[in-house]
Amino acid sequence: TIRDFKTDKTLQFFGNIKMGAAAAGTVYAVNVSPKNPSLVLAGTQSEGLLLSKDAGKSWNRVATPPQAGSAGFDPSNPDVIYGAFYKDGIQKSTDGGKTWTPSSEGIEKGFPIIEVVVSPTNPLEVYAIGSISWNGKFYRSEDGGKTWKSSSKVKPDLAANPTLDGIYGGVQPLSAPTNIAINPRDGKELFIAANWRCPHSTDGGVTWTERDAGADISVITDVRFFKDRTYVTVMDEGTLVSADAGKSWKQLWPLSHTRGFSGHNW
Repeated sequence: TIRDFKTDKTLQFFGNIKMGAAAAGTVYAVNVSPKNPSLVLAGTQSEGLLLSKDAGKSWNRVATPPQAGSAGFDPSNPDVIYGAFYKDGIQKSTDGGKTWTPSSEGIEKGFPIIEVVVSPTNPLEVYAIGSISWNGKFYRSEDGGKTWKSSSKVKPDLAANPTLDGIYGGVQPLSAPTNIAINPRDGKELFIAANWRCPHSTDGGVTWTERDAGADISVITDVRFFKDRTYVTVMDEGTLVSADAGKSWKQLWPLSHTRGFSGHNW
């Protein structure tokens, strides 16, 4: 029965029904097997992991939790796969994705894991990142995902990035990580793209050091013009003014680091 909701007021609640083929959705990551490049996995927002065995020509859904951030292939055995499933943690397959078992011992229950990667030089070393809002965590496993340990503190480079100087006792928490990459020739060298203070590790994630000298760390939130002056608000640097069309800038406030105020200038 088709009802005209413009004239029929008896039905107070209604929704849309999608007919036909599934609509396109969000894909978080695409991962290719190093051993067999025809095998490709895609992590999706609502359809779990999608597997292609023909280099992406066709896809089939894998029996996993519905929200899949990414997948990591064992570099020597394409049947061994790790999946990052947000609040469902990490799961592992040893039969090419047919069946999956939880592999999250040591990971905070319910903490959303967004990416998992496997060392290209040692398949027992697996790394993962997750985040709740600004608060990120890094996890590492040295036994093929059986157990995990967290190491999420970053030693800052205050010469390159003076923001938040003196807070958190000389180390900084990992902030909103979005991606982790491994040196293909050295499985101990890791890089993380994060909110700020992008960290670098040479010991498999046991320790982290900020590595972003020369990168722009400013978060500019507003620009205003008044006569011959330009004003900008910068999240960590405060409010600045230029009287020569942006060639030089003067900081108006704060003139010194003030806890609770610095870093919150919108």
